Amino acid sequence: VLSKAVKKLAPFDLVFAGRQAIDGDTAQVGPQTAEKLGLSQITYTEAIVEISDGQITAKRRIDGGYEVLRARLPALLTVIKDAAAPRPFSAKRLMAFKNARTLMDLEKLAEDNSLLYVDKLIEEYRQHNLYIDTFTADDLEIPTVHTVHDYNLVCPKTTLLTRTNASCVNPHRLCRLYRWISKRVHPAVIIAPSDFVLNTLSSFGLFTTAQKTKLPLGIEGGDPVAKVNNSTFEILYVGRLGKHKGVHVLIESVKSLDFDDARLHIVGQGSDVVSFKRAAHDDGRIVFYGFLAPEKLRQLYGIADVAVVPSIYNETFGLVVPEYYLQGIPVLGSRAGAIPELISDGYNGFLFPPGDVEALSEILGTLSSDSKLLSELSQNARRSAATFDMSVHLRKLEAIYERAASG
Repeated sequence: VLSKAVKKLAPFDLVFAGRQAIDGDTAQVGPQTAEKLGLSQITYTEAIVEISDGQITAKRRIDGGYEVLRARLPALLTVIKDAAAPRPFSAKRLMAFKNARTLMDLEKLAEDNSLLYVDKLIEEYRQHNLYIDTFTADDLEIPTVHTVHDYNLVCPKTTLLTRTNASCVNPHRLCRLYRWISKRVHPAVIIAPSDFVLNTLSSFGLFTTAQKTKLPLGIEGGDPVAKVNNSTFEILYVGRLGKHKGVHVLIESVKSLDFDDARLHIVGQGSDVVSFKRAAHDDGRIVFYGFLAPEKLRQLYGIADVAVVPSIYNETFGLVVPEYYLQGIPVLGSRAGAIPELISDGYNGFLFPPGDVEALSEILGTLSSDSKLLSELSQNARRSAATFDMSVHLRKLEAIYERAASG
C-alpha cells in the first residue's frame, strides 16, 4: 500500500522514511518499499554529504562508527532520529509563535471582550498568518475512525516502559496529564491490531463510548523462499536488540543447550547490542548480523527451522510473526502482550513465560530432536499466514469504514 501511494507521487528524486515501524521493529518497511519501487536505498542515514550528477552520497550509521555510501537517484533513505537537528528559530519568529492565537484562545477572549473586538483580532492575526482556524469532526457531525498501533495515547514513549525498560507503574505527573488529555478523544470506532491493545487503552479510561474493533495487521504474500535442509538446528531472531525484547533470554537459552549443532542467527540493531555480544562471545553457535537487506534476510528464512519472539515487554502485535509464518517457520513466543493472540500453542509454534530461560531451552531441545513435530508446525505456520493476507486486511478495513459512514 505504501509503495503504491509513493508511486502516485512520481517523479521524485528522494524518498525519506523513518528507521523502522514501531510495531514491526525489524527495520524492513523502508527497504521493502524501495525494493518494490525499484529504488536505490541507503539505510540508517545520519547525514547527506552531497547530491550531484544524479547521485547522492550519505553517511550511514553502523555498529561502532559510520560508513559513507553513494547511490543513484531516485533513492530511498531511512533516517535515524538524530539525522538532522532542526534549524533554530530566529528571535522574531519565536515572538510570532508566542503571540499566535488559536480559535479556542479567541473564544476565551470573547468572554471579557466584545465580539467586534474579537473579530478585529481574528482579522489581524490572519493578515500575519498567525490565526489557526480549528474545528472537529464532531462539529461537522462526521463519524471518526481512530486506528492505534501502540500505547501512544497513554505513553509519550509509546511503550509503557521507563528509561531502564522496566514496566512503568508510577508515571510522571506530566504523563498523567498526557493521559487525561487523551481521554478527550471520542471516536465512533477504534481499530487496534490486537485485543491486548484495546483492553489496555480501555483500562486507562479511553474510548468508553467507541465501538472497539480488532483488525490484525496484514502482510503481502509473495513467493516463499525455498527451504534448505541442514544437519544443524537453525534458530532465528529478527528485531530490535534491546533488553525489553528479551534477546538476552534467547541467548542464555541457546547457551544452555547441551548439543553443538544448534545455530542462533540474530538480525537487527539496538542499544544493547554490545552487552548481548559480550554475553554470547564465548559461544560459536551464536552469530550477529546487524541490519540485513531483504534478500539477505530471505536467505536466513530459507534455512531457519524455528524463529523466536522472546519479548519481556507487552508487544502490541508483532508483525514479524506472520512474516515467519509466510515462510513456513514456526514461532516460539513469550506470553507477553499480544503475542499469544498470534501463536496457537502446539499448532504453529509454542508459548513460554516471559523471561523463562529454562522453559525456552526445553522447547528448543525438544524441537531439535523431533523432525516430525517440526515439519507439522511448519506446515501449520504456512496455513496460518493466510489469516494475515493483505487483501483480507484491506477488505475488512473497508467494511469497517463503510459501517462507520452509514452510522
